Amino acid sequence: VVDTEGAPVADVTVLLSTHEPVRSDANGRFTAKGLVPGRKVLLNATHPDYDLTERVNVEVAAGTPATAKLVLKRRGTYRGRVVTADGKPLPSFRIENREFTDPSGRFEISAQARPMREGDTILVSVEAQGYLPEVRDFPASQHELGTLELQPAPRFKGRVVDEARSGVGLAVVSCLECDKRTLTADDGTFELDMPAYEGGMTLT
Repeated sequence: VVDTEGAPVADVTVLLSTHEPVRSDANGRFTAKGLVPGRKVLLNATHPDYDLTERVNVEVAAGTPATAKLVLKRRGTYRGRVVTADGKPLPSFRIENREFTDPSGRFEISAQARPMREGDTILVSVEAQGYLPEVRDFPASQHELGTLELQPAPRFKGRVVDEARSGVGLAVVSCLECDKRTLTADDGTFELDMPAYEGGMTLT
């Protein structure tokens, strides 16, 4: 497995139509054993930072090792930083369902490798616990995304009481819309982040 410059690509998952997936080594090489002679095998490949330029068909002959060359194209890399409204870095956040942990709030993501046309954009969605999600689009040619600022999510405060209006501690309060739960304090009070883009909350 090589890139478009001919350099080997390691840790590529090679998918075979008639066999279990295998992985390329540090030299880009992979081996699949137990293939049936006389059958064609379709090869595909996946890697977080690359895209396969073309799938490859290989015909297996009896007594002769079959060889194949898979060429991958590196995806475009985009970098940026996530901060709070007062400019402090967020050390933990999520972009497109991928978790990031960095004390300085920095991130690096890859976009699908494809021919770039004028006016193409990429969409970046950032989420973090206790903050409103942020969705921004950028020109695909802009690889430095700069600073993405997240605003704090509104907080909902309440109190759980019994029939005598006394606070109930250690009660579990769940929010159906935001899929979160919390425990009440000794006096029955609690706080929850309000869900983004919702007109209300259903608490149980």
